[in-house]
Amino acid sequence: MNTKYYKDFVLRKAEAPDIPGENVTDGYKITEAGSYILQAKDLNNLKAEVSFEVYENLVDQVFSKNIQSKPGNSVRLDTTGMDGETAWFVPEGMEINKVSQLTESEQMTKAESGASEIAAPRAVGNYQMYLVMDDVISEPSDAVLTVFMGGLPITDGLLARFDAEDIENGDGKAVSEWQDSTKQYSLVQTEAGRQPIIQNTENDMAYLSFDGSDDYLQLKRGSGD
Repeated sequence: MNTKYYKDFVLRKAEAPDIPGENVTDGYKITEAGSYILQAKDLNNLKAEVSFEVYENLVDQVFSKNIQSKPGNSVRLDTTGMDGETAWFVPEGMEINKVSQLTESEQMTKAESGASEIAAPRAVGNYQMYLVMDDVISEPSDAVLTVFMGGLPITDGLLARFDAEDIENGDGKAVSEWQDSTKQYSLVQTEAGRQPIIQNTENDMAYLSFDGSDDYLQLKRGSGD
């Protein structure tokens, strides 16, 4: 394994790249949350840098983004820095100040320490995350999980429903045909360069990505007859 050595470490905030950074040494402590860039030079004076986030509360690192999920789906966690804490989803706005308030149910789910995923609650609603270790309970996460059923609010007169979850291509594959859930209608694109790409969100919900230029699908002739 090749070892590289660096010198002249400079730390700056990512949102203020024009402001001179601060020289840092071993044991430097960052006291403010935010996005940072650490720059350095190797022994040949070639520059290198790394970007990272500093969170005021560990829970905001473990669960850092607002996301949506269907009931029971897995939600990914960033467990870097966790040391024995369990993670809980609880209804948004519910104040948790005693461990005895936490019980796994339709509205509360739990992930043991070190788990990279947690199940979304099965009840529709908004949820925040708490971290718990022994009798110590964190502040609630800033990020919110929204659990929805995924059903259609209107069904009268509905002819077709196109759900990206029905596409059999794997993540990152081009889509040449998209059948609706009843298999009666199809959207197609025969030109490879104009086919959208199927992708997954962080919690594995499928969606189609169009390039905004010439990607499109059109109803297949005779579809639905």
